[in-house]
Amino acid sequence: MSAHNRRRQKVDKNQQGIVGYLRGLPGITVQLGMDDILVGYRMFNYWFELKTPESVSKRTGEIRESAKKASQKSLDRTWTGQRNYATTAKEILDIIGYPIER
Repeated sequence: MSAHNRRRQKVDKNQQGIVGYLRGLPGITVQLGMDDILVGYRMFNYWFELKTPESVSKRTGEIRESAKKASQKSLDRTWTGQRNYATTAKEILDIIGYPIER
């Protein structure tokens, strides 16, 4: 296995659909490889860690700790900037304040 393949991160199965949808919306840019995506909207940057819906606790509605990598848990404790978990494009649009028809 090459060094490039060893560094390649596991991609959640919903990432491609979310990224494709967001990139189709006017005014939004998406950059991959930022654990998981960086979304630009109205001159602001939003950092999102994507998780599958199965990662969400049915009891609490939060991302289960067991679904997080050690590096993500560490960021949860120490990162002082903006960073969110999301499982759908709609969650991302709600967080960034993108006007969508309801």
